[in-house]
Amino acid sequence: MLYAASMRRFELVEGASAKFWEVGTRGAKLTVRYGRLGSDGQLKEKELPSPAAAVKEASKLIAEKLAKGYAEKGRKSLPKQAAPSKPARQPLPKKKIASRMAVPGLAGREGTFSFGADLDALYARGWPHLRVLSDEAVSPAVAQKTAKAALQAIDPYLPTVVPRDVARRVLRGYPFDPFKEEAAIVKAIAGDEAVDEALLQRVLSVKLSTFAQGSETYAFRIWEVLYLFEAFLGTEVVARAVIAFCRHALENLAWWGTEAFWVDHHNANVRRVVPGLGFLRLRMDPKLWASLVGPLAKGNPKLPQYSRTLRALADDASPLAEQDDVDHAQMFALQRRDQAFLRSWLETAPTRFDDAQLIWVCGADLLLDADLSQLCRDPKWMQQRTLAELGTIKAPGTVRVMGAFLGSKSVSDVAAAWLVEHARWVEKTALPVLSKRPRDSALAKAVRAVLAGEAPAPPPSRAELKKDLTALFKELPAQMKACEDDPKKERAAMSAAFERYCAINAALGEVTPEAYFTHQLALPWKATQERVTRWIDLAVDVAS
Repeated sequence: MLYAASMRRFELVEGASAKFWEVGTRGAKLTVRYGRLGSDGQLKEKELPSPAAAVKEASKLIAEKLAKGYAEKGRKSLPKQAAPSKPARQPLPKKKIASRMAVPGLAGREGTFSFGADLDALYARGWPHLRVLSDEAVSPAVAQKTAKAALQAIDPYLPTVVPRDVARRVLRGYPFDPFKEEAAIVKAIAGDEAVDEALLQRVLSVKLSTFAQGSETYAFRIWEVLYLFEAFLGTEVVARAVIAFCRHALENLAWWGTEAFWVDHHNANVRRVVPGLGFLRLRMDPKLWASLVGPLAKGNPKLPQYSRTLRALADDASPLAEQDDVDHAQMFALQRRDQAFLRSWLETAPTRFDDAQLIWVCGADLLLDADLSQLCRDPKWMQQRTLAELGTIKAPGTVRVMGAFLGSKSVSDVAAAWLVEHARWVEKTALPVLSKRPRDSALAKAVRAVLAGEAPAPPPSRAELKKDLTALFKELPAQMKACEDDPKKERAAMSAAFERYCAINAALGEVTPEAYFTHQLALPWKATQERVTRWIDLAVDVAS
């Protein structure tokens, strides 16, 4: 994903121990940082034979840390004093999910790319990498509850169209640490204070300029907050403030720590804000943008990584291949509308296709060849957002996506409703294209069934999902024995079990549906130790 954080953080607070451990990969390089909470820790890097090997090694190390009692920051399993319990995320009723899909431009004149000309204009301005505020009436109690849940969530929580009062409360509460300052958040989001430049400056100084306790964990959250401020204050106001902040960071080495290895560390929040900032250029006069970011291109030789990131922002001639973080390179390419770079990158390192800006820049034909196999094992919030955002695109490939979602335990009813809403266009334009493609024949058949009035199975209840999860592991030993030691059959059976596990957990609302699969395999296998060991190793490999 384009907004994925580069490092995952785990903590262990137990008795006298208070430690952290972080891991991340960039290409074939594995990076680990660890130490006492509150310290800079130690940094180690290791070169693996391939990117796949680096990811597999990281997964192995994560499993070892989880077994020792570490928990990923922000998850429910963290000690109560370190983090709140997982925010309530009950299954949304159909009408509520539909409201998350409401995007200006779906009505009225048709666009050439989307279902609305107004939405085409939003895409040209970087949607969904911007936020649109609505005047939807929300009671103070609901607005406060929604804002608090958004601030405490460890996944993206808000849709791209946000009620103004909810967005205001989110920004008022954002300067506080969601895991340690809950009382301060409750007070902040209960007030009537407006969103102003002073609040923006407070966020920059409290959340981004240091590695203080209140600093941000996720890059996508930094960008979301940036775009929410833009929606309130205007693009130029926010751009000037954040660019001045970036320039100040370039001249203030004290912001980057004192240890030699920590200076210019790639996970610094001050650096992570930059790729999101670049989308503001799409909403500004080009000459004004160039005059604001131009001074950043000079860089600082003592901050090589940060300087390279700033050059990519300030100078379109700066080669994206020199970026240390591939996520940053992708973001800058989207902002530059650099289709050649993105197409070339997709050919060598295929990625998720669910960033609607990627489809806007590279063309909707990407959706015709996109790998849909993992859609239904994504977290529920991601399935909802993928459906809502890609559902605005008027292309046959979008129907492929909706057809794949018909098998989801999370959003099958919403996907079916989308197909019925656009039935005439689907039958006239999309299905003739999909019907000529052998790989999509089954999917096209499922879509036709929905248009004929055959409703897909509704998302199961929570009790049904729990029952299915129990049955999955109860049935697995017999399924593996039935493979009769055939490696291909064993892998197929274990993969099917893992996919089923992820889909169930996604529907249950788990943020990381794939997590802890191997932890559940302390089963009464009634098989030889050699077989059980082989199956467990296979499970680790499949889940990695």
